[in-house]
Amino acid sequence: GVPDAPDRVTILLGDGQTGRVGTELPIRPTLLVADRFGNLLEGVPVAFDVKVGGGTIEGGSQVSGPGGVVVAGPWTLGPTAGIQTLEVQVPGLDPFTLDAVAEPGPPAQALAQGGGLQTATVGQEVPDTPRVRVEDVFGNPVPDVLVTFSPSGSPDMDGSPGVIGGPNSVTDEMGGASAGSWTLGTRAGAYSATAEVDGLAEKVTFFATATADTPVGLAVQAGNDQTAQFGTQVPEPPAVRIEDQYGNGVPQVPVDFEVVDGGGSVSGGQVETGWDGTAAVGSWTLGPNPGLNRLTASASGLGSVTFQATGLSAPPAALIKVAGDGQTAQVGTDVPTRPQVKVTDQLGSPIALVPVQFSVLSGGGTLVQGEAFTDADGLAAVGSWTLGTEVGPNTLSASVGGLDPVTFSAAGTPAPPEVLWMVAGDGQSVLVGTPVPIPPSVLVLDAFGNPVPGVPVNFVVTAGGGSVTGGSSVTDLEGLAGPDAWVLGPSAGPNGLTANSPGLPPAVFLATGTEAGGFDLELEYQTPVDPSISMVFEDAATRWEGIIVGDIPDFGGTLPAGGCQPVTEGGGIDDLKIYVTVRAIDGSGGILGRAGPCYYRTVGGAFPLTGIMELDEADLLDLQASGLLQDVIVHEMGHVLGFGTLWNASANELLVGRGTNDPYFVGVAAVLAFDAAGGSIRNDPKVPVENTGGPGTRDGHWRESVHDSELMTGWIEGGGVLNPLSGITIASFADMGYAVNMTAADPYSLFNPLGAPGKGPGRDRFFIQELPPPVPIPVGPGGVR
Repeated sequence: GVPDAPDRVTILLGDGQTGRVGTELPIRPTLLVADRFGNLLEGVPVAFDVKVGGGTIEGGSQVSGPGGVVVAGPWTLGPTAGIQTLEVQVPGLDPFTLDAVAEPGPPAQALAQGGGLQTATVGQEVPDTPRVRVEDVFGNPVPDVLVTFSPSGSPDMDGSPGVIGGPNSVTDEMGGASAGSWTLGTRAGAYSATAEVDGLAEKVTFFATATADTPVGLAVQAGNDQTAQFGTQVPEPPAVRIEDQYGNGVPQVPVDFEVVDGGGSVSGGQVETGWDGTAAVGSWTLGPNPGLNRLTASASGLGSVTFQATGLSAPPAALIKVAGDGQTAQVGTDVPTRPQVKVTDQLGSPIALVPVQFSVLSGGGTLVQGEAFTDADGLAAVGSWTLGTEVGPNTLSASVGGLDPVTFSAAGTPAPPEVLWMVAGDGQSVLVGTPVPIPPSVLVLDAFGNPVPGVPVNFVVTAGGGSVTGGSSVTDLEGLAGPDAWVLGPSAGPNGLTANSPGLPPAVFLATGTEAGGFDLELEYQTPVDPSISMVFEDAATRWEGIIVGDIPDFGGTLPAGGCQPVTEGGGIDDLKIYVTVRAIDGSGGILGRAGPCYYRTVGGAFPLTGIMELDEADLLDLQASGLLQDVIVHEMGHVLGFGTLWNASANELLVGRGTNDPYFVGVAAVLAFDAAGGSIRNDPKVPVENTGGPGTRDGHWRESVHDSELMTGWIEGGGVLNPLSGITIASFADMGYAVNMTAADPYSLFNPLGAPGKGPGRDRFFIQELPPPVPIPVGPGGVR
């Protein structure tokens, strides 16, 4: 038969959904249309219309399809949070609705609802707690959002900005959140607090003003201990300050000024404190006779303070130093002569009863009886002047109102020697029978930590059988003393040197003598190398084994291939293995190659385990022909050992100013060697590092303009000019922790310690064009990290 008219509609999907305001619901409303016998009806028109919430429905008119199913278009919720409804109309049937719950969107703004522009007493809570309302982009309140309230500003940034009690709050159903409380700080003035809403970048700021607390104290502010001619006004009207318990000035407090001695008078004797808590009398005229005058200032409940002034027969016209200037005394002791001044009138006659104020200006000393009155001869002296505890100038001023002050000076000299400290040179390791790179030095100090010059110090070998040159020393102006050189004994093992000074505990320096041959450098060739060239590599390794002499603990772990490591190394390392590759790179005259460590130890020092030397075969042949190959291979091998590549690895902090126009090396041994090579005329910083060239040159070589032909600059000298490997370079390896042989250095003097650029005419030099060294990988106690 033929289906009957629509009789009932069943909601299949889309009723009772929840979504965010302004967004499309995930499930489109879906209905089933049937007649009274349950037959499913196709082709029945169905109308959808949003009734509540202001949303939209796409395709509001639909027709049921096969099986009586009708699907509405997408339903987008309106901007208002709450219940939203969609009305459905089917011909012949009563309309009905589908409901959806629209939830607020994410926080979009926060508004202050209360707690701004308030006033409260310092140290107290504001009456209205700061509160915010958090809304989404449509203005709906957003619940369950974290709001953090924080104090953010105060009148004195050194003081407390106040305290927020219960700083973390969560918005309620109306989007509101409040701080627990807001207690202002103890300084009067403007305060601020902020509310930071989770998810919002902009904070809400609240402002409050803290007013002073109840007055508790009355103090002299200005105008005490003045002098003036009798019967005249003092130059500065006396003033007081009234404060609360926190030191804030309290305004609008009545103050009474009253003459109590000397017979003078005041004008404006009843005043109120101003905004800063101060109040000053209008004027104070001294009595008709020379002598002491007194004035009191009082406030109800706060007591009183007394000002005094001296009426003089004539006004002071001159303040003259009489005794005690330009003295010398040990730090922390009194100068032998008390500073004394004389006060006279314009005719040069002495004036009695003039107050003189003595004050320490510099040096940190102290005074006894810093205020004195002139006697009948116009003279006044400080009770005593104890110099500060630092060596150097001390100054003291004497002042009289209305006159320029005068200044006394004294020089503090060191106290007797108290301490003998080791400064440098302890714990070194070098080849037996050679000098340590850093000659031992000591610092002699007094009880206050001042260097003491002129103290004899005797350095004596006490173990190991070595020798010392210049062992009888005297501390210099900086309190330092040391021998010229300490040569270790002929046998491997501990050496000792003792520094003795009369009356002081000795200082004992220790050093370790190392036999030659303790350092092993192994070469492994990764490509075929002509024997005439490989011989140069072997000779370079031998030379470095004669410079670095101390054994480094063997490594028995596995080093995986990776980074610059060409192969997995599992057979253990003693002490350094270098992988040599000679190949075509870019032909003659271009890039030489690169060299540096691949893995390095971090225990006991930043010492390389393995490294690479990858060099251009055409450049090596050119260098061989010019006679420069030996120097260049020694140079490149130095980078593998750590020169310029491990200066700041692990605990090393030897290079300062990387990337700047003045990088420099700060190792103590290298600095001493630099000075010994002629660098003492250069001011700090010493040992300049290259600041030009590419990334394979700057920050990893000595500076050419200063070191010139030294082997470890970024340039190599040709034309028969020697390229010495200097004591500066060897000392830099000592600074890295290697045991070295300083006697292996070539003779060398700095080209120009002050760094004047340029070369003489006709000089050949070749730029060693190196690629940046590889990035080495640290190896800790547990192996590769």
